[in-house]
Amino acid sequence: MTEFNSNSLSNREIAQARSRAYHLLSQLWLNGLTPALYEHVRSIPALAAALQESTLQESTLQESALAPALSRTPSSAPFDADSAAAMHQHLFGFSLFPIQSLFLARDGLVGGDESNRVHESYLSFGFMPPSDHAPDHLGVELAALALLTGAEADAWRDGLDATAAHMAGVQQTLLQQHLARWIAPITIAVEQSGSAFYAQVATLTYAVVSDHLTPGIAFPFQRPAETLQLDDPGTGLREIARWLLTPCDSGMVLTRDNLRALARTLDLPTGFGERQLMLVNLLRAAAGYDLLPALVDELRRLATAWQQAYAARLHAAPELITPWSTQVAAAVRVLSELHALATQELQELIARDDETA
Repeated sequence: MTEFNSNSLSNREIAQARSRAYHLLSQLWLNGLTPALYEHVRSIPALAAALQESTLQESTLQESALAPALSRTPSSAPFDADSAAAMHQHLFGFSLFPIQSLFLARDGLVGGDESNRVHESYLSFGFMPPSDHAPDHLGVELAALALLTGAEADAWRDGLDATAAHMAGVQQTLLQQHLARWIAPITIAVEQSGSAFYAQVATLTYAVVSDHLTPGIAFPFQRPAETLQLDDPGTGLREIARWLLTPCDSGMVLTRDNLRALARTLDLPTGFGERQLMLVNLLRAAAGYDLLPALVDELRRLATAWQQAYAARLHAAPELITPWSTQVAAAVRVLSELHALATQELQELIARDDETA
């Protein structure tokens, strides 16, 4: 599953190869590694290698219970479907949700305008998304592309060149209006999750999408990103947490696993609940133990890692990366400013938070 060389393949063969790739990737994002997919996955060198190399950190993806399903070779015990399903559920059902709304909408909720826009795009070419997933789930968007590229391949086969060209245009519209706008941060988030297998799935997805996309297209956010002003009287810990946890503002994704890892590093509590509450609790606990500068430094380290990950991809596909690298640079700057605040200024910031509680 690599880039498609138009010099060696016909238009029909390229469309057919893309359709097969999108279909497999869609199933992996939606359902994980199932018995039906296992043998197919092992026939793809990059994914087969990831199966054997996957050594998930127990603190993030419960390696002791889940890794056996990924590390068995053909001569070892049978594939453990239950463990593989548990790993998929932990990553994509609890820690990191591959849904467009969560990356491009400021309210951080599934559904709403982003989801409706994707659904309307599907209806325009007759694709009915499955009812058991959000229409803007990455796996569903890939399934739509599998359908479109398959239809294009059939049209080329039947000599319907105008129909094939139309299908190709619909694919570009779907990519440009939806998937291409957030494929970079979801890819990096999965690559940083600790799962070697799903990191490879994400990397291959990014490669197929970026290869398919017409180059030179800009992808602005639906609305301008918000900036965070630490000297604003309305800025407290809640506002800082909300901004950092909103990908279209901060340019990065902080998962529950990330927050728990930060808490372990500094021996601080996070409490339970939604991520914003966890991060606010973490910030308040750090302030109470005079560890807020240390916590902010750890957050800045995570933001810098995102900045470096974007930079590594910038040259090959700047249109996919630039909107996000710009935002994560703002996050690094905000965290640097927060780290530089004097003790008295930090206490004033915390007091603002208390006043709005």
